Amino acid sequence: MESENEKIGGNDFMRNGKKFSLEYKIDYNKTPKTLDLIFTELESKKQLKMPGIIDIVEKDILLYARGKNGIRPKSIAESEDKITLYRIK
Repeated sequence: MESENEKIGGNDFMRNGKKFSLEYKIDYNKTPKTLDLIFTELESKKQLKMPGIIDIVEKDILLYARGKNGIRPKSIAESEDKITLYRIK
């Protein structure tokens, strides 16, 4: 992922002077579809899981709503924390 010209994700990226990795898990069988972002601090192995939901708008466009305090939102429309993700090829 990239936000404001900063790359976040993959097997090895820096954030606040520490190395992290980022994985994601999608469950297309649930309604709404779920997307969990899992950040791992590589030295300590501590993980932060951010539960969310997605709506596929087009092949390369997703709406993503992030949960708060570990609680997954029930719908994108009702979520206060949502963004549009664009695939860059």
